[in-house]
Amino acid sequence: MFQYAMGRSVADQCGLPLVLDTSLFYTHRPKMTKREYELHHFNVRAEVRQWDPYGFRFNSALLRKASRILCNGLHLAPPLYRENVGHLDVNNRDGLCIEGYFQSEKWFVENRERIRQDFTFVAEPSKEDQQILDAIGRAQVSVSLHVRRGDYLTHPTAATLHGVCDIAYYRKALQHLASCIGNLDLFVFSDEPDWCRAELNLGFPMQVIGHNTGMNSFADLRLMSACKHHIIANSSFSWWGAWLGNHSYQIVVAPAQWFADPNKNLVTRDLVPSSWLRL
Repeated sequence: MFQYAMGRSVADQCGLPLVLDTSLFYTHRPKMTKREYELHHFNVRAEVRQWDPYGFRFNSALLRKASRILCNGLHLAPPLYRENVGHLDVNNRDGLCIEGYFQSEKWFVENRERIRQDFTFVAEPSKEDQQILDAIGRAQVSVSLHVRRGDYLTHPTAATLHGVCDIAYYRKALQHLASCIGNLDLFVFSDEPDWCRAELNLGFPMQVIGHNTGMNSFADLRLMSACKHHIIANSSFSWWGAWLGNHSYQIVVAPAQWFADPNKNLVTRDLVPSSWLRL
């Protein structure tokens, strides 16, 4: 979603179409958690293809990198912009190839409303989702609270890089919200809902949402964004659930340490918007 938002904003500035290269989703990457392309659930404005802008269908990351260097040197492909390397020319009308994570709203905040429109859902909510949306609407002060576990605990690379937020963080965040607002109604989202039901005792009315799993997990973003306030995990999933929220004066609490690796925290210091509170 970060990559799309950045690419869409640059394409709009340049007056060019946006093409999303999904070929790396089909490349074997043993160090990474397996992902699927899921932006088709949203009203995104882009052409999607398994495509190598340099004319080589290489699955090897090393060969793809070699092809980039060769083709750029020979001027056989659009200029390449890699995140935080070189100058991004948004006035280029001949096309660009963009690579990176771009996990900061600085890349697209000026295009905020268009991006919000692009991230509206194609399908209507399911019956169960609609019931939860109705419950969120009835709640006096609805708060989405996201607990990210799963591969953040079990996958060696993800556990070393990310780690998980502890219960102390959630208690501190709730204390802050309660001091500002009063009584809270919690809607808890997690990739381990059973763990949340068993282990979370946070002192406020709480409903754990656990029916959207697997290929339906994306639907939780609609439920999260419907809440008035947000306590997010160190996860881009709940980052977007909060960012897509549209309530006036919403309070978003984010963890002060996003990554378990302190060096990574320095690189991504602008990942969390300045208007959000970090605890």
